[in-house]
Amino acid sequence: MKTSKILSTIILTSALTLGACGGNNNDETEEHVPYGTTVNPEEDNLVDENPKNEYSFTNFDLHIDTPDNTDGIVAQYNVESKEAIYSNMHAATSLQGDAAYAVLQPIFLELQPMKVMSNEEIIQRVVSAFEVDEYTKFDLEIGYTDGETKTYNDENQ
Repeated sequence: MKTSKILSTIILTSALTLGACGGNNNDETEEHVPYGTTVNPEEDNLVDENPKNEYSFTNFDLHIDTPDNTDGIVAQYNVESKEAIYSNMHAATSLQGDAAYAVLQPIFLELQPMKVMSNEEIIQRVVSAFEVDEYTKFDLEIGYTDGETKTYNDENQ
C-alpha cells in the first residue's frame, strides 16, 4: 500500500510538472517589453550595408607647422579603415588607433567641414578646432563623401 501511495504521488507530481512546463512548445523566446510597446524581431536582424558616415568626409589628413615645431599638429583619419593618428607637439601628445580617434571624434563632429565653404573658412575652422594660436604652414587634404578630394594650404611667414 505504501508503494502505491509513493508511486501515485510521483506520477501526480510528474503530471503536474509536465503540465506546468509544457504549455508553449515553440522555439521562440519570449521578450518582456513594457505594456504598449511593439516588438518587431525582423528589424533586429537588419544590417545596414551602407552605414551612414557621421562626417562629411571619408579621409582627413592635417599637418600644421607651428613656429616652434614642424608638424606641430598632425591629425589623420580614414573612415573606411578607421585608422587614426593624432599628435600635438605643444601638448606632448602622440596617439594612434582608438586613443587618437577618441580625441579626434569630438573635433570632427564640431568641425563638419563642407566642401562648399571657402578655403579661408575651412582653414579658420580647423585652426580653431585644433586650438592653434599661430602657424607657419597649414596643409589639409579632405576626401569628401562624394569622392572629390580637396587640398587646403596656407603659409604664414
